Amino acid sequence: MEITGKLTGQGRALPSGISLKVTRTDRFGTTGELTSATVAADGTFRIKDLPSKRGRTLYAVSYEGDALHEGSSAQATVQITA
Repeated sequence: MEITGKLTGQGRALPSGISLKVTRTDRFGTTGELTSATVAADGTFRIKDLPSKRGRTLYAVSYEGDALHEGSSAQATVQITA
């Protein structure tokens, strides 16, 4: 499975080489941190995962921020069927 997204900033350009923290929480409440996602020069990122449990799964992505940008986070829920 692959989830894609885009990190955008206001004002000054985001620094290169940003790494996002990614966590997954399954329907049983088990949370695990996944390998971080690297942001490309155009702000896009990809998260690849092979969840082991069926049902609703919550993915949370966060950026801690830097000297010029506040931190940010987003969540997405997906339904794992196979």
